[in-house]
Amino acid sequence: MGVSVPTLYRYISLTKNEWKMLTLFLAHPKQILSKNQMLENVFDIDGEYVDENTVAVNIRRLREKIKDNSTKPEYLKNVRGLGYVWDKEVR
Repeated sequence: MGVSVPTLYRYISLTKNEWKMLTLFLAHPKQILSKNQMLENVFDIDGEYVDENTVAVNIRRLREKIKDNSTKPEYLKNVRGLGYVWDKEVR
């Protein structure tokens, strides 16, 4: 079960965790979110084992869905050693 989100040109299908991650970033634009913040807010770390790479894998998948060239992130950027940031204004 995914969620379709309209972009300027097309709808994209997101998983539940991708949707939760995107809404977390959009609620906190231009604010660095750590891996732990994302694990606590997006993934059920108490009731289920979450792999160490879960955040990075979901970030990569989300980038691939929101931008044609995910190797040059424009919206969702890594801040080395700190976490990730949605680097655009949200209206």
